[in-house]
Amino acid sequence: MRRLRYVFLLLVTLGFAIGIAASLISSQRSAELTSSRIQLSAWSLAQLEHEFLKFHASLRLFQADKLLAEQLQLDYDLLWNRLEVFLNGEENRAIRERFDAAALARSLLNQLKQDEALLFAPQLQPSEQIEQLITAYSQYQQPIRRLIVRNFTGPEAASIVDEAHAQRFLTQGLLLTHPLLDSFTSYGTQLLWPLTPVPTAWSSIFIIDPLYTVPLCIAVALGLLYGLRDTTGQKTATKAPALALLVSSLYLGFTVAGKYMAEQRVEAELARQGIEAQQIFSTTTPFNSLLWRVIVLDGDDYHEALVSWFDDTPPTLERIPRGTHLAAALADSPAHARLAWFTNGVLRYDQLGNHLVVTDIRLGMTGFHPFRFDFATLENGQWRVHDNIQRLPVERGDVSRLQLLWARIWQPEVQVPLLVWADELRKVPLASSDLP
Repeated sequence: MRRLRYVFLLLVTLGFAIGIAASLISSQRSAELTSSRIQLSAWSLAQLEHEFLKFHASLRLFQADKLLAEQLQLDYDLLWNRLEVFLNGEENRAIRERFDAAALARSLLNQLKQDEALLFAPQLQPSEQIEQLITAYSQYQQPIRRLIVRNFTGPEAASIVDEAHAQRFLTQGLLLTHPLLDSFTSYGTQLLWPLTPVPTAWSSIFIIDPLYTVPLCIAVALGLLYGLRDTTGQKTATKAPALALLVSSLYLGFTVAGKYMAEQRVEAELARQGIEAQQIFSTTTPFNSLLWRVIVLDGDDYHEALVSWFDDTPPTLERIPRGTHLAAALADSPAHARLAWFTNGVLRYDQLGNHLVVTDIRLGMTGFHPFRFDFATLENGQWRVHDNIQRLPVERGDVSRLQLLWARIWQPEVQVPLLVWADELRKVPLASSDLP
């Protein structure tokens, strides 16, 4: 069954890339040209062509003495305003960058500026100059029509659709991968919420792991610096995010393999010593996936061991009291019941002075755990459970301990004093005021 679990975890890791690819295919099938960006672009170009054709028709009608000068000037102003919006509006930025649309719009606007004095002259009348304007503006009709056709039909239009799909893919990918990534940490998450099985915590990666995060950060930085598309409108920069995702997913698979390695070695040592494990929990040490911390629950005690990929000797099991006899005082506490459910029972109990402190020993490092709770106070020989459970201040250790762990990765002979570190959980804080 344990091997099947690891196979399952590896399949889930592989499923990151496959799931995202499937999400993209689904988006491509379901997405239509009614996405917000395409709608805005289509509307903008359609309005531009409409105002141009209206102004061009007004020139002809005015030349035929069938339209007042005031109406011609109004249509002129409308076309001018439409060009200003097209050239400066943020919603039109993507469409301006395609097929020299900005250059065409600027040329038409410059033509309007050049003709302003003539069209707003007092006593404007049909003339040879108006006929010349009709000819001059006729040259813009086909380019504007081709711009619309090239943007919304044929192979060249695919890149707009692809961009809309990429945005959907990003949103769906974030919704898919975030809870799954949480499941790979020691903290875990409720994948099946609102159902209430024990939260899923595969604990194959530390909450902060540079080797997982750095490739993704590099891809984000490249996207910010160079964009995800080149100036020709062709697909290019999806390579960096895809490569970063591939590297991170492969690394995540490597962490699953490391977890399997560590637990297998500890199980072999347990069998050699004749210890029957009640439960095994393994997780990485801070900021890496090469050195693993394995916790073995064994009745009133628990064992801790460090296992590295580079170890050539069996792991050393350190027996540590778990203080489970203190848990009886919390039998009627809903808060304790929920904490036990959330951690799947991987807890330690300590009496610090007159306080009963419960520690989630899954997270952090031996002796340094972020979730420690003051559950009860000893009064007249009886434990009084607090109505309001307080979390104790977090003790993170020091850099020298990280350096020791780093050395332990490469050198199995390095002695890490797990018993000494764990014993620090039994010390009363420096000042009694440190406890609520």
